[in-house]
Amino acid sequence: MKAQLSALKERYLYSLVFLAAVLGAWQAYVVFFSVPGYLLPSPYQVLAVFRSSGSSLARHALVTLQEVLCGYAFGAVAGFLMALAVFSSGLLRKTVYPLIIAVQSIPKLALAPLFVIWFGFGIAPKIAITALVVFFPVLVHTIKGLSCVTPELLDLLNSLRASKLQILLKIRIPASMPYLATSLKASITLGVLGAVIGEFVGADKGLGYVIMVSSVDLDTSRMFAALSLLGAMGLALFAAFSVLERLLLPWCAGTEPPR
Repeated sequence: MKAQLSALKERYLYSLVFLAAVLGAWQAYVVFFSVPGYLLPSPYQVLAVFRSSGSSLARHALVTLQEVLCGYAFGAVAGFLMALAVFSSGLLRKTVYPLIIAVQSIPKLALAPLFVIWFGFGIAPKIAITALVVFFPVLVHTIKGLSCVTPELLDLLNSLRASKLQILLKIRIPASMPYLATSLKASITLGVLGAVIGEFVGADKGLGYVIMVSSVDLDTSRMFAALSLLGAMGLALFAAFSVLERLLLPWCAGTEPPR
């Protein structure tokens, strides 16, 4: 128990101290220079928004969280399956893969209006944008992981007359797990970004919607409260995936793919 408390203290103490120092300096700056609240609210003003509108913000946060989790699941599964297909097929690598890269180069904010036209103003376009944001990192990292098998091991398996499917299932996919885990961990925060982009274009609920309405009303305190919830959501999802990674892939946790 003491060892666990010591590990938690070592991991989070400096971050908490730094956060407290930033909040203290922020509050002092706003008070000392009499900064108007519509330009930069103080942490106390942001906290007052949580006290007065906490339940409303929580409902909007749950909507955004639902969009993130659904889009993340679709994007991660689609990215992994497409990586297997592209890696296994030279034709797909020459035809489909360049088109995927081209689509990835288009800003998602530019695609969001199209998704709204195609899927309406409900939750579907937000999930689609989130899935698209998550899809590409998972695709690229998984392909890289499938390729990172030592030639000597492949020569050994070929000498034993192992089929391509056997090599894929028993060697290449396990070898790609560190890359896949890294891409999934990084993509969970990108998923939050994708959901908010979708809410910017067309929504009547969600934290992105709160930010847009607050900017029109110059309610900067409420805007900062929504931004704080988005940051907390991304951090919580990242931490949850890190725990899940340690449980399901203990040999990958805390490691980086070889370079």
